[in-house]
Amino acid sequence: MITIDGLSKKQVAMLDKLWSLDTTAEILEWMDTLNSTDQQMADVLMEMIRLEVTDLETAEMNSFPEVEKILKNL
Repeated sequence: MITIDGLSKKQVAMLDKLWSLDTTAEILEWMDTLNSTDQQMADVLMEMIRLEVTDLETAEMNSFPEVEKILKNL
């Protein structure tokens, strides 16, 4: 489950809207309706989602072969 704490009501509403959209085309279409400040906020929120997903995936990993290879070569 993705959790992002400390968001404003506006940011939560924006994320709710993003979750309701099904395709990249719908997201881009919606973003075109936003002013530049809101577009930037939407971009930041989407990046926060990407980072949270990466954090969740990393937390589930038991081994890190790429990192281990780099550390062995030091």
